[in-house]
Amino acid sequence: MGYNAEILEDAGVNPDSLTSLAAYQTAFTAIETFYATNAMYDDFAVVSMAAGAGMTWVTGLHNFNGYLSAGLAYDDSSVIDNLNAGIADVTRLTAYADWVELLYTYADQTILLEGTYDTQVGKFAAGEAAFIHQGNWIDPNLMAYFNAEVDPYDQFEMGYAPHAAATGTEWMAAEKIYAWWQNDMPSGFGMDTLGPIYTNFANGNLTKAEFILAVQAKIEDIA
Repeated sequence: MGYNAEILEDAGVNPDSLTSLAAYQTAFTAIETFYATNAMYDDFAVVSMAAGAGMTWVTGLHNFNGYLSAGLAYDDSSVIDNLNAGIADVTRLTAYADWVELLYTYADQTILLEGTYDTQVGKFAAGEAAFIHQGNWIDPNLMAYFNAEVDPYDQFEMGYAPHAAATGTEWMAAEKIYAWWQNDMPSGFGMDTLGPIYTNFANGNLTKAEFILAVQAKIEDIA
């Protein structure tokens, strides 16, 4: 998760504290309160994230990798191996769904449902979002915004914090990294199979419980 250090500081949030789902909940609430107190809520977002059609690589690949690897040793392929065998870890999936729900709840709803990659990054680059659901690969895009000669964006201090996609977050506090297993899933499974499920969860067509069951069913269909 990329973050705007200035917004976090103004809201009283220490990015070093972002080591669990509960910590993110506390941070998001504090930022939302800061926006409301300073009449910023209409223009500023807590999270900039797109989950609609055309953005299923963000959800079904990048985000779902949290289920596949969060909290595991870098070479621990147990969850992806089980997925490819048609086995879902429902306990782990449930904890992961809590993270997705939290992101959706605090996301800019227009960007979440209708946004493109450019609008997702652009909201953050404009200094109007505390967090962006992307990693450091957006750095070149941000520099393009910051260096624009026409309508330049304000530059600000930023950093990256780990996702809280699994319970047990000691690995994040220890600054460990997790592997990217999403490319080891069956072809098209992330974007074409899981992606629409994320979109339906985002737009309210699925409850969290239904989201969990839908993902579980698709994993089990692999067998």
